[in-house]
Amino acid sequence: MKRKVPNSIDSTDLILEILSRSSAKSVSKFRRASKFWESTLRHQYFTELFLTRSSARPRLLFSLENSNDLIFCSSPQFQNPPHESSLVVTAEFHISFPAEWRLQNCCPVSGLVYCPSSRLSVDRLPVICNPSTGQQVSLPKPKTTKALVHNFFWYDPVLKNFKVVCMSHDKDVAVEESWILALGTGTWRLIKGRLGHYPLSKGICVNGVLYYIGRRVAVNNTVVIACVDFNKMRLALIPEVNGISLWSRPSVLVNYKGKLGGIQSEWSGGNNVDGRLSLVLTLWVLEDFKKRMFSKRVYNLPELWENRNVNGSVSIAGVTGTGEVVLSRGYTSNPFYVYYFNLDTYTVQRVEIQGFEALERYRVQAFVDHVEDLKFLAAS
Repeated sequence: MKRKVPNSIDSTDLILEILSRSSAKSVSKFRRASKFWESTLRHQYFTELFLTRSSARPRLLFSLENSNDLIFCSSPQFQNPPHESSLVVTAEFHISFPAEWRLQNCCPVSGLVYCPSSRLSVDRLPVICNPSTGQQVSLPKPKTTKALVHNFFWYDPVLKNFKVVCMSHDKDVAVEESWILALGTGTWRLIKGRLGHYPLSKGICVNGVLYYIGRRVAVNNTVVIACVDFNKMRLALIPEVNGISLWSRPSVLVNYKGKLGGIQSEWSGGNNVDGRLSLVLTLWVLEDFKKRMFSKRVYNLPELWENRNVNGSVSIAGVTGTGEVVLSRGYTSNPFYVYYFNLDTYTVQRVEIQGFEALERYRVQAFVDHVEDLKFLAAS
């Protein structure tokens, strides 16, 4: 961004450089300083600079839910954390909603979060929010009359826009209709036709393709991976292949170094002299889509927990861009920990997240590689 005021070049560029390394909340506050800074911080030059800087420092995003509210906060995410006895970071709280909104099957995408409203509350409209800046916008509700609704949120790299998909069906019946909303249009588009299955898991977007776990109704309730391309109206179902028992235990879909992956976890042992359990992770990666070919690796984590009081209360947040599995406790506690498991070095690093001490028994969902983005801010 070129300027023709020589006396202001150095100081302005220096401030922009400092702000590009700050939080999105700080930028949001600073833009209120004057019309000049409001215009400057909305400029494409700065929004792209900020995104470049924030992409190099991804964060862990947390959603904290109880019967009263939904809270979003984040903390620094380590990349190849040092193997130390104790690492401590502090969570930054961003935005909260009443209990009528839930994440359901929607994972954060490119710094934005979609929160559909509960069907029990007809007055609440679904919202898209940027947790980092606190901005939000309401969306119209789809006109479905079905009993069960599954929502997915992803970014379309072809048309370069965000989309929401609402799949609806009656109990124990395959999806009968799908509604699609492209952010900015304000209109849901109905796509009729049974998909032959209904969703079971959160969706994940890998290289622009939406994946989720589903169950085929007409084929002995077979569990499959659904790959949906709504732009081309194509649906592919990946069953169990190559003798790999993908669905013997619940799986969490992950982005593993740009490929679709899944992680299964289970506890084993407990009959040892010291009574300690081991957490076993099974990682499978889709290596070849056309051949339905997966790779599979099994990891045993015998030293993850210090005591048995936390056994079973962990969830898989995902795999970072540097290839580390992040596990989070399922409910707030004092102290509260997340764990980084390095798949290459076979080491586990515990990190304490401070800031949850006053929040009792909130259900925690954690998400890796959250990047603060100002595009939503710039478009407001």
